[in-house]
Amino acid sequence: MITCFRYAIANLHSFVLRRSERAQLKADGNATNGPIVLKQLQLSDDKQGKSMDANVKLSETEVLKEAISQFNTLAKSLTGVTGVNLRIPQALDELETAWQKIPTGTVFGEALDEARTKLIDAVTSLRKERSQLFGRIEADFIRAARESGTPTREQNEGWRIGKLEFQFRRATAMARILYNREEIAGWKPIAELEDLTKLQNAALKTLSSAELPPEILGTAFWNAYKSERDRRSAEGKTNSGLVPLPEFYRELRSAIVRLELDGQKPDRRLQYTDMPRWKFLYNLDQYRAQGILKTPDRRLNFQTGSQQDVQRGMGCTINGLDASQDYKVVCYVTEV
Repeated sequence: MITCFRYAIANLHSFVLRRSERAQLKADGNATNGPIVLKQLQLSDDKQGKSMDANVKLSETEVLKEAISQFNTLAKSLTGVTGVNLRIPQALDELETAWQKIPTGTVFGEALDEARTKLIDAVTSLRKERSQLFGRIEADFIRAARESGTPTREQNEGWRIGKLEFQFRRATAMARILYNREEIAGWKPIAELEDLTKLQNAALKTLSSAELPPEILGTAFWNAYKSERDRRSAEGKTNSGLVPLPEFYRELRSAIVRLELDGQKPDRRLQYTDMPRWKFLYNLDQYRAQGILKTPDRRLNFQTGSQQDVQRGMGCTINGLDASQDYKVVCYVTEV
């Protein structure tokens, strides 16, 4: 996926000591330590020459493995000490062997700084390449949707495609999916077109599994509205037939449970108790689109509210089933 960097990435799994540092090791009487340290931190000429070949292609995973390999080498030089069993008689001998493999503070610190710098360079370069590739992936994805006849509409941070809204972080090549502005699939990294397609398919499957059966949907909506309307009327509230959507939402969940338990054993395992906001809005759109049980005495209408109502959290976005339709924010449900 990415061309091997000549120096910055290819040498990440090694650290070659400077001549002065080698001399310092010997001057300190650490002549026995020198070969061990060099063995751990120095790259062989053959491997270095191979990794410096500009024609070698590395995948993103391979580049990252190279980038963290120096950290693994440094960590191994310490685990020899921390892994010694201090309760055994040979503990002192093992500790002596272990500390001989630890480079000096100067060597270790410079190796750590160099590894950190090269890791930062690798991640920065990969992010840049991901961002460039993401633009092509996005274009191919939208083109395929249009060729299939799926409605598309560009948004500030992405696209509405069919039932789904895609939001993109193009700089970091990430995507998430919403329904009626409510998240149904969180942020995922996108490295190829297949990643975006998998995210889309998973979101569509989530929506499909969240749809209430018609025999529950229509009855539950009417029962929830009627129950909340009657409660507001009993409390003497004005416009009792104009039910705020948050109250309707809450009562709808209760109505679904009652329908599931109707005529069943009280310990029956319930199937539709979970209803996050996106699921409520999806079934609300389904109710409006399918005209379920809209008999003359059971017709519901969803109305907009004031800007103050929306600011108070009463607004709900609808019209998510078709990207060709504008979003609409409603705040109340009433009987027609």
